[in-house]
Amino acid sequence: MTRLGCPLETYQLFDFYHVTENLKVFAPAANQEEAEPKKWFIKARKTLKKGNAKFLIKHMDELIAVATGERCKIMVVKRNYILDAYRKGRLNYDKAINKKLPIGSGAL
Repeated sequence: MTRLGCPLETYQLFDFYHVTENLKVFAPAANQEEAEPKKWFIKARKTLKKGNAKFLIKHMDELIAVATGERCKIMVVKRNYILDAYRKGRLNYDKAINKKLPIGSGAL
């Protein structure tokens, strides 16, 4: 730790709000019943915060596999955003949260 109490390691994260905005668009495309998109979105956010992005992406892939048309296109674009962030190692919210570091761009 430095004199300021900040950890020495650094974390590059995609802004949590922006990532969840993509999930918010994915949810209604994937879940057609009225209450389902909100429930799915809340669960997806928690999954990301717990460090389970790989599990979330797998679940998104399963939903894409049964989708068609415009819904499918929307879902693929939003999943690809999450997948890109995951491949770059920038969805490690659990590690940042455990270190009491911000996961969004609002607090710098």
